[in-house]
Amino acid sequence: MTRRVFISGPREKYLDARTKALRAVVLGEVVKLGYEVTAFGTILAILVLLTILTVVTTRWIPVWVEGREADHAATVDAQFSEFKKTIDQQALSGVPGLSVGNPITLGQPGVPIFAPGSQGTINLGSYGNSLMANQLTFQNETLGFNQSAFGAVKYITLNSRFVQQQFIYEFGGVMVNQSDGQLMKVGPGISIDNASGNAQIRLTMISVAGDRSTFSGDSTVGIRTQLAFVPAVTQINYTTPEVFYLNITSEVASAWAASLNKSVGAKLNSTQFSISLDNATHTVSVRFALVDKIIVSYQVFKAELDIA
Repeated sequence: MTRRVFISGPREKYLDARTKALRAVVLGEVVKLGYEVTAFGTILAILVLLTILTVVTTRWIPVWVEGREADHAATVDAQFSEFKKTIDQQALSGVPGLSVGNPITLGQPGVPIFAPGSQGTINLGSYGNSLMANQLTFQNETLGFNQSAFGAVKYITLNSRFVQQQFIYEFGGVMVNQSDGQLMKVGPGISIDNASGNAQIRLTMISVAGDRSTFSGDSTVGIRTQLAFVPAVTQINYTTPEVFYLNITSEVASAWAASLNKSVGAKLNSTQFSISLDNATHTVSVRFALVDKIIVSYQVFKAELDIA
C-alpha cells in the first residue's frame, strides 16, 4: 500500500532560491518517512476545501440539526410529564400556597455559520388561534351538578428541520400535537367503575390559572405552580341513576376523543356511553347513560413563569 501526502503551495517558478531549497529539504524528509509526495496548487486546494464544506453543510449538518431537534423534543416531552407529576403531587398534598418550580427547555443554541439553533415559545393560561379558550365541563342532564375547569400550559417548537410540535398540559393530561396527528401522552385523573350496569365516576378537575404570559427563546425557564385553595370534593350517590355529560373544548380535541373512547370503552359497554367529536368547535362530548355515583375533586392551580 502506497502512503501519500498531499502538499499545497505556490508553483516552484514563483519561489526564490532560498524558499526552493527549503521546499526541497522538507519534501526530502517526507520521502524519507516513507510517503509519496503529491503536490498541487493553492487553487486546487481551495476547490477541495469548498467541496468538503459543501458536503458538510448540505448533507451532514441538516441530519445533525434534525437529530438535535428530535433530542430536544424528547427532553420537552419528559419535562411536561414531570410537570404533570408535580401538579398531581401538589393535588394529593392538598396544601395551598406551596410553590414548586419545573424547568422547560425552550430550545438550544446552534453552531455559528454552519447550523441555526432552535427556539420555542411557552404560553400560560390560554392558547390557540386568537387565544382560543379551553374548557372542561362535567354536568348531569338536569344541571343539578355543573362544574367547569379552564386553562393550560402550552409549548410550541420553532424547529428548522424536525417536525413542528406542540406540547400541552390541560385538565390533568399531557398531549402532543403535530402536523400528522394528536396524541394523549399521559392521561388525566378520571376513573370509571361499572357497578351492576351503572357507572361510578371519579374525576379530578384541574384548572390552571395562568397569567397569559408568553416567552420565546432557547434558554430554560421555570414554571412555578401552587394550589390556590384546598380541593373542593363533591360526592353524590343517586338512588335513581342520572345521565351525565363530560364536554371538553380543546385545541387537541381529537387526542381527548381517542383517549376517552379507549379508557371509557374499557369499563363500559356501548349502551352505557356514547362519544362524539365536533371538529368545527374542537369539542368532544361523552354521554354517560346511567350514573349512580360521582366523586369530583375540583382544584385550581396558579401558574407563572420563573425567568432568571
